[in-house]
Amino acid sequence: MRKKIRSVLANVTYIAIVSFFVVFMIVALTWSGYHVRATKNHLEDSRFGEFLGEKIKNIATIPTNLEAEITKKNSVTAKEQRFDGITGFTKSFYDSNQLDGYLLLARYSLSRSGHIVELYDLEKKKKIHVWDPNFKKIAKKVSLKTPHFEKSKDLTEEQARVGHPLPLKNGNILFNTFSSPLFKMTPCGNLSVFNQDVYFHHSLEKDRQGNIWSPARIKNSSLPGVSNKKHVSKSFNDDSIVKLNPQGDIIFEKSIIEILVDNNLGVYIWGFGKTSFQDPVHLNDIEPVDSTTKYWKKGDLFLSSRHNSLVFLYRPSTNKVVWYSVGPWKHQHDVDIVNDRNISVFDNNLYRGGGTNFVPKKEGNNVPIYNFTTQKVSYEFEKVIDQNDVRTPAEGRSEIIGDNIVLIEETNYGRILALHRQKGVLWEYVNREQNGENVYYLNWSRYLSEEEGRQFVKKIKQSNCQE
Repeated sequence: MRKKIRSVLANVTYIAIVSFFVVFMIVALTWSGYHVRATKNHLEDSRFGEFLGEKIKNIATIPTNLEAEITKKNSVTAKEQRFDGITGFTKSFYDSNQLDGYLLLARYSLSRSGHIVELYDLEKKKKIHVWDPNFKKIAKKVSLKTPHFEKSKDLTEEQARVGHPLPLKNGNILFNTFSSPLFKMTPCGNLSVFNQDVYFHHSLEKDRQGNIWSPARIKNSSLPGVSNKKHVSKSFNDDSIVKLNPQGDIIFEKSIIEILVDNNLGVYIWGFGKTSFQDPVHLNDIEPVDSTTKYWKKGDLFLSSRHNSLVFLYRPSTNKVVWYSVGPWKHQHDVDIVNDRNISVFDNNLYRGGGTNFVPKKEGNNVPIYNFTTQKVSYEFEKVIDQNDVRTPAEGRSEIIGDNIVLIEETNYGRILALHRQKGVLWEYVNREQNGENVYYLNWSRYLSEEEGRQFVKKIKQSNCQE
């Protein structure tokens, strides 16, 4: 009888200890999770001071870091597996003659176990060339002394996306991995570091002089109110616009926060509360202006600041913001000049903040066109976009071609669409391998006009190493 009582008591004690431990862990994780948000997204010293706040953050982010390590091999897989039955280009691509020019298709390739770039002739329906970078070799050449590049030594073919490849006149391409130095790759596959003075991300564009424009990240900013780490998180980021000459030297750099503050627009940085406090700008596109019109001048820049849904026209020669608009787009990407009075914006229409982060299925993405003459926004492609359920929550690109066609990359879902305002879908591309299983990410593909593409192909062929 005593043995029985002892056994029951032992079981009860064991259950009580385990239950206490489980409850304690739930309370501790909830508590640390709540407070880490204050230290991560707000002020380092808001509750515990910088030192203790940093320790809490390190502990509370262990589950997130473990999850990221476990799932990183799936980071190239589309957010949802959509578009059943479509692999590569649809049949209509080969039947359509509505769109000439070339496509620099940037994508993850399962068969090559890495991110690649393919050049397609849209008229001849033919693949011209492939760039397949070897990041294991190039990672050794990245300077780890430059801020942000500590992780570059861990670059793998799967993790290193070939972002927004930019064709050069000599047949080379430039790209970043969305958080890296600028890399250059020849048609023959030689990969080198083009510039690693700053941390480049997102878009790459050229102006008519051959200069290259890219967003860059500023950490440890020296700006007033930002450099004081007692009041601003150590992980606070500012972005800058960077201009490089064709040789890869930086010849101009300017902080976005500084531009906005200088133009009495600092409210769009400091007036938005805790939302995106670590990354209040998130510059994702720079569109150089190459000709003067009634509304802008050669040398101006259209800029897209995602985290405050801000698109603005900046004049570097005078440090003036000439025009700006917050919305109607939400967390947009890709601002383009359409003609001498219109610009287009790829509107992600992302609802974000307070724990929400989604694109409404009934609304989806859009490509609004802002007219500087009427100061109004039109939605000329809204119907055909809605009919095709375009809804990438992040990233995404659009290019209006002529009067009736828009080319859209639905980046997070691995799809490209050529859409006609009246005729609907001209063709689709879905980044699914021939095995018919998963759809994979795209990496900001680029449309080239017929003339630009023809000159580019000519240089590739002169290299005598086309695939």
